[in-house]
Amino acid sequence: MSTDPLDSPAPRATTPDGPGEPTPGPTARDRAIARRAALRRRLRRALVVALLVVPAQAAEGFVRLRWERLAPDDGGPLRSGGSLGAGLIHETVGKHQADIAFLWRSPTGYDLTYLADPTRGFWPRPNHRFVRPIADGTPEGRAVPSHTDRRGLRGADRPDPPEGALRVLVVGDSMSFGEGVLDDEAFPAALEQGLAGALAPRPVRVWNAGVVSYGPVEELATVEVLVPELRPDVVLWQFTPANDPTDVLRWREGRVPLEPDLEAARPLGEHWLFQTWLARRSKLWRLLAWTHGRHAVRYQVMQRPELLDRCAAAILAGREAARRLLGPDVRFGVLIAPTSAQVEGSLAETVLGTRAINDGLRARVEAAGVPVCEPRAALQAAHAAGELMFIPVDRHWTAAGHRVVAEALVPFVRGLVEAR
Repeated sequence: MSTDPLDSPAPRATTPDGPGEPTPGPTARDRAIARRAALRRRLRRALVVALLVVPAQAAEGFVRLRWERLAPDDGGPLRSGGSLGAGLIHETVGKHQADIAFLWRSPTGYDLTYLADPTRGFWPRPNHRFVRPIADGTPEGRAVPSHTDRRGLRGADRPDPPEGALRVLVVGDSMSFGEGVLDDEAFPAALEQGLAGALAPRPVRVWNAGVVSYGPVEELATVEVLVPELRPDVVLWQFTPANDPTDVLRWREGRVPLEPDLEAARPLGEHWLFQTWLARRSKLWRLLAWTHGRHAVRYQVMQRPELLDRCAAAILAGREAARRLLGPDVRFGVLIAPTSAQVEGSLAETVLGTRAINDGLRARVEAAGVPVCEPRAALQAAHAAGELMFIPVDRHWTAAGHRVVAEALVPFVRGLVEAR
């Protein structure tokens, strides 16, 4: 007996007087049309799969053949075959923790550049000259000399400013330090020149306490250490949306001396992008997930309210430390350093929406009464005029970028001073 529903007896029509004549069933022609339609649907599905799978397999084969050239030899997990999630955790917090642990075991410092410091992790060696290589997209890169004064602050050593001078302390990371530019090209030096012109004849001194790789925890400790000695009139805290929210994951909260936190960064490595079987089996997936996906994961994590809360709490603690050490008259402000994607309006900013980090931090500190300067519009205008604001590849500010930032800061700092 046939089991095809199309071959079943046609149902009888129901009338008020009982069952009537059977309704007409599908004809052989109808059944043939239905089978052809089903076959066409299966063929379309197979075509879609083929259009997706065949190019993916071809791309996978190409990546495998060119793996040694495509996979960056950056110490990450691509060449070693390690876990992508563990690699991102190491890159974000683990490497810094390991470097600090090594430095603490060898207090003479590594590369003769830094000294161990229990509250800040490390501090630049005083009265020192060193050269940091910078990747700028050219085969040779660039090598930029840097100098520190007797306190380990960036720049040549100078006598202390005279009585009555305006004293400004800048704390921050590599954006303040001026990675990739000369001592007098970094924005704290340019800010000193701009303020000196605006406030003449009053002398001005701006100290650059920016340190490469610092985050909010280290910057708070820097305020605690330097404010009593330098006694600034203004403390300017520089915040970097590109990494500060994850920098706070390095250390356990409230521990002095610093104590590495080995668990806080775990969510970075648990993202599904790094847990799927493709992350273990497919070199194409691994290449894309590492070279592009990891940045999306980091920025997604950095927008979490709890991380922005920790950054804001460190900044507000810095303000309270300055007031406790110098009194209520000390002025305190925040500089938010826009990323290259935010200034240049790239696709990355459209996709990642990193402005949420800037806006979230700004809202938190302004609600507590801390003024904020965010020179994004000034940098965008200079970029639109054809000036190069960021070093290619490296993505720190160029000398022109530092100049634009300093020009935006002059009226901001002057306003802080005049509000006393």
